[in-house]
Amino acid sequence: MRTLASLLPACALALIPFGWGLQAPTKKPAAQKKTTAGSKRPSGKKSSSKKSSSKRSWRQPRQTEPDAERAREIQEALSREGYLTSKPSGKWDAATSDAFSRYQRDQGLPVTGKPESRALIKLGLGGPNHSQ
Repeated sequence: MRTLASLLPACALALIPFGWGLQAPTKKPAAQKKTTAGSKRPSGKKSSSKKSSSKRSWRQPRQTEPDAERAREIQEALSREGYLTSKPSGKWDAATSDAFSRYQRDQGLPVTGKPESRALIKLGLGGPNHSQ
């Protein structure tokens, strides 16, 4: 009777041809045809400089700055909280953006300098105004 120790070398040699522990050769992707300036495109499509309107993705327009009335409301709230020292003008200017950024930072909110809903709610303005 054979012992287990005598069978191990034979088993190890039997597994080697099956690639145990070896990597199989990988196929390389077929080379793509290169086109020259004077040749036709392989796909047969015509090139155009204009983008097709059918391929445009739909995006909801985003308000980048509040309108004059909303900007004045935000400025008044920032003045009331002590973040804005200038008189509310209704324009979203650098001073207003800076004051809003400081308010966001002090409230532990993400600092964007733009009127975002959480900061507006904390200011008592009830979130964004989507009337536009």
